[in-house]
Amino acid sequence: KFGAASFEFTPKYDGNAANVIYIDGKLSQVLTRGSGTKGRDITDKIKHNLPEAINLPGTVEVRGEVVIKVSTFNAKYAHFKNPRNYVAGVLNRDENSEEVISDLDFIPLEVRQHTADQVHYIMPRVPGFKHNAYIFYGGPENFVSAYETMVEYRKSSEYQLDGFVIKAPEGLRPHWGENSHDPNWAVAIKFPPKEALTTIKSISWQYGKTGAVTPVAIMEPVDLDGSMVSRAALFNYEYLTKMGAYPGATVAIAKSGDIIPQILRVVKPGGEESFE
Repeated sequence: KFGAASFEFTPKYDGNAANVIYIDGKLSQVLTRGSGTKGRDITDKIKHNLPEAINLPGTVEVRGEVVIKVSTFNAKYAHFKNPRNYVAGVLNRDENSEEVISDLDFIPLEVRQHTADQVHYIMPRVPGFKHNAYIFYGGPENFVSAYETMVEYRKSSEYQLDGFVIKAPEGLRPHWGENSHDPNWAVAIKFPPKEALTTIKSISWQYGKTGAVTPVAIMEPVDLDGSMVSRAALFNYEYLTKMGAYPGATVAIAKSGDIIPQILRVVKPGGEESFE
């Protein structure tokens, strides 16, 4: 599609998007993505991560992600749903302690320099930033190895990742332009959801407002992509019996859309006699 010989590969950090704005080399403002046209000012929450000045003239946007290290989240904030939701909560609160703010990191992923009527795309490694994205380059023949490289990098990354992004070279980006939500010169590749094995301890029943009754598997708690999971819906009684998802069953679970825990398959069925 892009007709390029070389592409930029970067991780897709599972955080909260933010724009850092410099005017004539001085830090001016940090905004969340918000509605796409108006964002929330989070300068006071992120400025500890940022250089006060950069050596680039004009108006410069540094686009990136506000994240928290998985190890920090697990040690201090694991009672929240997951790292991304926790960070969003901090950014949306008016008051936060210095300790809470200091745990947030900003990773630059894209630099745009606005001069006159032109936008210049610059390598996302601006001197002075405490953290930088993992970046490498390769051609179309490297797509498979790039995917394998990112899967391996995900295992050692300090931050939660949910995929990676393939970007056209800087010189082609003005030609391809952007739509109202995404750049046309980039393609995001999502990782398959992480799986975990656990055991069903019991079945409970959830009663909906319409009178529908849904079986819910109560499982041995297991860490699944940064949060502890112990419950998953089984949809209906027929699904439960067909899967053999009785108490004692070993099941493989994942998060549907990286959010809702779901039983993918039964590895070892439980005994029907254990089901009451």
